Amino acid sequence: MILSSIKSGINQVSNQNNKLLLSAIEIIKNTDFSKLNEDKNIIDEGIFYFILASYITKELADAALPESHKKFIDLHYIISGKEKIGYADLSNPKVISAKYDNEKDAEFYSYVANENFFIFKEGMFVFFYPEDIHRTGITVDKLESVRKIIFKIKLEI
Repeated sequence: MILSSIKSGINQVSNQNNKLLLSAIEIIKNTDFSKLNEDKNIIDEGIFYFILASYITKELADAALPESHKKFIDLHYIISGKEKIGYADLSNPKVISAKYDNEKDAEFYSYVANENFFIFKEGMFVFFYPEDIHRTGITVDKLESVRKIIFKIKLEI
């Protein structure tokens, strides 16, 4: 996992040696997201796309289940609002609630040991790699509207 802000984190991304990660950062820096619909925006079918999402955060007990992916890196960038995000290493003890779905590239967990949390605010980005279990959309102080972009970047193309 890499967590940073768009202003200060460019060097971390540059060191990743992944052209698609760099392309995602360029899209973030150069796109007016207020002009885009909340939809799946395909850049390279099956390899690189993003989803623009808006939602209201939820209390932890009602939040989405933790998840992990095998084929794609997730890059989340928060356009507005704030949320709490849970994360843990895939090697931690866990209870699977939905086995890996190859088509959705996702496995879900009802319990993950040693889950940590961070506050994700406007202007920040985070990369989740296959070894990173994560869950988003958790309320920080009060229910809040969040708008963000989620890039899906295929590994080993």
